[in-house]
Amino acid sequence: MKDNTYDGTQKRDHFRVTYPYTERPKLTITGEGFDIIDISEKGIKFSLDTTLRATISFHDGESLHVEGKIIRIRNNEIVVHLSKDIPPERISTEQRYLMNKYVGYR
Repeated sequence: MKDNTYDGTQKRDHFRVTYPYTERPKLTITGEGFDIIDISEKGIKFSLDTTLRATISFHDGESLHVEGKIIRIRNNEIVVHLSKDIPPERISTEQRYLMNKYVGYR
C-alpha cells in the first residue's frame, strides 16, 4: 500500500504562490472581480464563489438581465444557478421560435 503523506517535494512543473484570504489579488472578467487563490508561471486558480451578473440577448432583440452562482464547470461549459427564474413565457417563446425555424426540433 502506497503512503500518501506529503514528503515536501514539489510535484508540479511550476512553483505556485498561494495567497492568504486577506491578500488575494483580483482577476477581472467583463467587470466582475474574482479572488485569485494561487498563481504560477503557467496558470491561475481563482474563486467562483461570487454572484455572476450577465445579460442574455435573444434573437428577437429582447434582453434579460440575470444573476446567479456558478455551480459547475466542465470542459468549456459553465452551469449557473439563477437567483431569479427566467419567465416561463420567455422559455415558451424560445421553444416556439426553434420549432418553427427547425422542422422536427424538440
